[in-house]
Amino acid sequence: MIRSATNFLDKEELKALTTSNNIKAFTDLCIRILLSVLLIFGMIQGYDIHPLIGVIFWYLYSIQLHFWGYAGLGHEVFHRKVFSNKKLNQWLFYWCSAITWNNSRFFAKSHLYHHSHTFEDNDSEATSETSWRGFDVLLYLLIDFRLMVKRIRYTLVNAAGYYPDFTLIEDKEITRAAQRTLMLNLLILIFVYSISQSNLLTLAIGLAPFTGSLLNKVLAKSQHHGLASESEKGPLSHSRTIPLPKLLSFLYANMNYHAEHHLLPSVPYYNLPDLHAVLKEQKVIQPISLNKFLQTWISGKYEEQDAKGI
Repeated sequence: MIRSATNFLDKEELKALTTSNNIKAFTDLCIRILLSVLLIFGMIQGYDIHPLIGVIFWYLYSIQLHFWGYAGLGHEVFHRKVFSNKKLNQWLFYWCSAITWNNSRFFAKSHLYHHSHTFEDNDSEATSETSWRGFDVLLYLLIDFRLMVKRIRYTLVNAAGYYPDFTLIEDKEITRAAQRTLMLNLLILIFVYSISQSNLLTLAIGLAPFTGSLLNKVLAKSQHHGLASESEKGPLSHSRTIPLPKLLSFLYANMNYHAEHHLLPSVPYYNLPDLHAVLKEQKVIQPISLNKFLQTWISGKYEEQDAKGI
């Protein structure tokens, strides 16, 4: 059972892996921004050629936007190791939370608990309540109007200082986080409309955070699903590593190296492949393919294993 990285890393290796690389972080951030801009440009130009081309670019933009959230970059900047400057990480975390219509304060609370109490009763992240019925999957594939209404309603109510049941919020950071989300999205929509004078483009940008989330949700599901029975064995057992194509790993901020992340959360995402290489060399980690995970998940075998406690 391996619970600490000091089992196989010396002091110098540990320092190298946990040191932030600002040049790498800034370059990656610029690539993400450029990708978003190019997809928006393709959306606008493509629509003029044929509406279907514009829709395709919009859908691709929506898919990559989800990877700015908590199954992607937003999660990593929360850990404040992407950049060496903690404040920069924090403000980027606020941005990633807001553009994906999430409340940064709620995630901050739940995620710290998730790392220290993985699969315990109140760990809402490992035991995801995401529904996978046919209609739900269709919404994740297309536009999740139910989530859109829920997120906007929660944001409005939280921004006013209340929980959805209209009890008063005592933690003022929850209110401030909701206000940031609301203000930033309003500013984005106003900016898009003022530049384009297009109702259609403004609507497309507004719908994007709730469109095409299926891939992101599947990858988030793969992090821990079916591993509850391994929870006592440590992070290399209760978390899963799945090799992915380089572009997808990049968008996902290398969270497919999830066992490595849980073993050593202080390692920035761009150093996780190096940590994986060390673990693989010492034969202490067993990655599985995404295809194998999907086959086992769909067959229901993970649920059987957890039910039997094996």
